[in-house]
Amino acid sequence: MSEASTSWFDFYDEKVLSGHNTERIAGINTEECARRCLVGTSTVPSGSCLSFDYDHQGGGACVLSTANKDTSGVVLSDSDPPSRFDYYHKRDSPNSCDFEANVCQYTQDTTDDFQWTRNSGWTRSYGTGPTGDHTTGSGYYMYVEASSPRQQGDIARLTSPTYLLYRGSQCLLFWTHMYGSSTGTLRVSVKAGNTTTEIWSRSGNQGNQWFSVAVSIPVTGSYQVIFEGVRGGNALGDIAIDDVSILQEACPGDTCRF
Repeated sequence: MSEASTSWFDFYDEKVLSGHNTERIAGINTEECARRCLVGTSTVPSGSCLSFDYDHQGGGACVLSTANKDTSGVVLSDSDPPSRFDYYHKRDSPNSCDFEANVCQYTQDTTDDFQWTRNSGWTRSYGTGPTGDHTTGSGYYMYVEASSPRQQGDIARLTSPTYLLYRGSQCLLFWTHMYGSSTGTLRVSVKAGNTTTEIWSRSGNQGNQWFSVAVSIPVTGSYQVIFEGVRGGNALGDIAIDDVSILQEACPGDTCRF
């Protein structure tokens, strides 16, 4: 099935897995099906989707699975056309981070006003912040805490390790949570040499939910990604990020949420 990019998923042995079909989504194409498995859905969260299938019958439908070729008891069977793709967890990529074990060589800016915090579960303030991480709900994420002594306009910057330029298109994919009546701004920039370019920003309360962002990386050499959280008017403005990936593929869209 050539239209699904192998930069998202590696094709396994031209076989299809029987059973373990967890969620069926109609009305999307194969590339979007691959992306849904990568970034997760409410039924099959990010990290739990191990493979996907695409059913071409009846107008086409995406089938997400929590099983793959290594799952005990799964039976492989022939398929025509072959349509099962196995997911290689993005935490295995040097260009990805889910913050479960550590901060993946991200560093805190020493010239800003305060720091990002690695956290699991609730943030310190009621009425703002996520109740758990995006990956599993019980793991870790990074966030900016808006409580005192923070003041309006204070900035915290988190900088990625240096990434080498891939010759084709590249896409930054991450999940963010911006909930609270006084949520400030999340800005994302890329730094190449002495030049820093803002590539995405969002301000204000986005609801009590994680949502995904996919944005192209417009550089021609090695670069770093910078996440900048700006504190809003009061303590009800925690901002969080999780499951950050650099994909060697054009973005399916600048910003997507589902």
